Amino acid sequence: MGGIVGEVNNNLIHTNLKIVGAIENPVEHCLLTLPGTNHRDIKKVYSHSQALSQCKYFLERNDLEPVPFYDTAGSAKMLSEERPDGVAVIASKFAAILYNLEIIKSNIEDSKANKTRFVILSKEKEGVEGNKCSIIFTTEHKAGTLFKVLELFAKANINLTRIESMPKQLLNYAFFLDFLGSDKDEKIQKVLKEVKKNTAELKFLGCYKERKI
Repeated sequence: MGGIVGEVNNNLIHTNLKIVGAIENPVEHCLLTLPGTNHRDIKKVYSHSQALSQCKYFLERNDLEPVPFYDTAGSAKMLSEERPDGVAVIASKFAAILYNLEIIKSNIEDSKANKTRFVILSKEKEGVEGNKCSIIFTTEHKAGTLFKVLELFAKANINLTRIESMPKQLLNYAFFLDFLGSDKDEKIQKVLKEVKKNTAELKFLGCYKERKI
């Protein structure tokens, strides 16, 4: 697993976009080259930083230099068009077909349980009742403030499915929290009111349904 994609969380902090759906999708990475390339000539591998992270041990074992690119399919397109020497990319089987590249090795991700969670964003809240909620909050820079917020969910017996943080500004962090339940549930509404009292800022990102493939 490569952890969070910082650009996505940053957009959620600084925009008014809502989460209206999510899907958890298995991700299989392939090492792609130009047709006829000798694998011994490969020195550098281009891909999105997330894909490079998810294939870290494979790259290290094969003494390949990771080079971040803006996305996986984009790296495949670059290789097909620019045709640099000694370069491979990490992308999907579909990208190999689309850009006429050769698959040197499939399933190079370090974890065979490798998955990526995609969220569907919208300017408007969706009317369909969901079963998972997401919030962002900040707290005062004092010991125990985060614990107080998490304790509210624990006491209400609400199952948390994700908690992550990223810097928002100097000495201030934004916390991302996902939990099971509907925002139409009185128990959820009550907890969110208490969370608001115990946070410096609270943003409700949405209540939605999540699919797993």
